[in-house]
Amino acid sequence: MKKLFILFVSLSLAFFLTACNSDSSNSSNDNEKETSQENKEEAKQEETKKEESNEKVTESEVGKLTVVNQKKDLNQTVQSGPINLTINAIQTATLEPSESYKEMFDGKDKVTIVTINLSVENTSDDTIGFYPDQGVLTTNTGEQANAEMFMSDEVGGDFYGKVKKEGNVIFQVNSEAKEITQLKYIIDGAHDADFNSLGEQLQIDLSF
Repeated sequence: MKKLFILFVSLSLAFFLTACNSDSSNSSNDNEKETSQENKEEAKQEETKKEESNEKVTESEVGKLTVVNQKKDLNQTVQSGPINLTINAIQTATLEPSESYKEMFDGKDKVTIVTINLSVENTSDDTIGFYPDQGVLTTNTGEQANAEMFMSDEVGGDFYGKVKKEGNVIFQVNSEAKEITQLKYIIDGAHDADFNSLGEQLQIDLSF
């Protein structure tokens, strides 16, 4: 179940972020070609219709996932000791779980899923402990949520020397996805094999 859910959310994140980028590029090219005010207005109306028709919905046996907000190519890098963490993309979505998966979401008919795609690199030869998949998220709607380790990729733990990990960290919140515009992602600092602190706690501000 875990692997299927991760794959479901990961594919949705990758697909819709790519689609969003493609739409923006096409829109820019069209705007450069349009010269008259009338044509610009027509192009704007067409783009609005296109956005409305693009529901950004994907379905699987897990349920129906409707992407509400996404932001890609963030490339926001922070450091904790010898650890480099890069936030690649963020996404909010509404999930309507199928009957088979409702138990994973406390029997709810609809939940909001926040996904953070990130990369983690240990730049030292030492064994370093770092746990972004045990982070905490706060939102502009006043919520605080712990990362859903069962649903997230294994991007934390011990980093044995110069290794990299990449994947999605997933949070479940109660707010409507459309209401979430700002996030703060909090992660405890890196430590060595003897649990000596090597870096300060990270508090990463993110926005759509």
